[in-house]
Amino acid sequence: PNILTFIDNISSALKIIILIAVIAAGGYFISTHGLHVRQPQAVSSDFRTAFSTAFYMFTGFSFLPVAANKMKNPEKTLPRALMVVMLIVIAIYGMAQMTTIVILSTNLTAETLPVAAAFAAVVGTIGKTVVILGMLISILGVAVAVSFDTPIEMASLATEKTLLPAVFGRTNKSGAPFVAIWLTIGIAALLVVSGSYLFLVNLIVFSAFLQYITTILAWFKLRHDPTLPAGIHLPMAPLLMGFALLLIGYLMTSATWLTWLIAVIVALIGSVIYATDTRRRGE
Repeated sequence: PNILTFIDNISSALKIIILIAVIAAGGYFISTHGLHVRQPQAVSSDFRTAFSTAFYMFTGFSFLPVAANKMKNPEKTLPRALMVVMLIVIAIYGMAQMTTIVILSTNLTAETLPVAAAFAAVVGTIGKTVVILGMLISILGVAVAVSFDTPIEMASLATEKTLLPAVFGRTNKSGAPFVAIWLTIGIAALLVVSGSYLFLVNLIVFSAFLQYITTILAWFKLRHDPTLPAGIHLPMAPLLMGFALLLIGYLMTSATWLTWLIAVIVALIGSVIYATDTRRRGE
């Protein structure tokens, strides 16, 4: 619906505007106070845990292929779009992070909302309020996007790929996959009341790592398949894919036992559903 698309666009634009404002505030701070970066007191030396949490910022890239059917020549356009978007996001987040480090300096590790605190240090208390409101609206935009993408992907797996029981692909008179929508709502509600925000972030990152691993393994298996479109040529692709696989495996070792347990339980449930449905179809 147009209203939900509008909300998603506004939330994305507002997040970018706030980050640019934070970067501008950092530039002003440096111009008036000079560039003096002090090493903050480390609260954790575990690179894996810190990086895995920070990786949450990049989990949204997996939603770009959902719009592939609306692109011209997606075999070449989509990979380029992914790389361009990733580079832009890395640049914006990197500058915002450096700005926060410069402004807060040794006080960085004492802040639970460092970007908001950094902005407030330059523009006053209103700065913290603006950043927090922007965060809430941004999260709303993510929730809106996921609420559309997840049921559509689930219904697609049920109707086009037959990887899920056909019941998940059932639609109402408006064409909406209502079974997938209600199941998504139920799972999301359980997750919301199951743990803290950071715990849910770690679950999202862990599930993203699992998707990336299966994608990389599929690439190694299918890269010479003549029935698939050629796409674009990436120099040293096998080396990069292998390095990514090793890095993801290393980062996954930072996950807690509870995260691994949930992953195993979900995998077992999925395997049972798939095996049962496969037998029912007679495949």
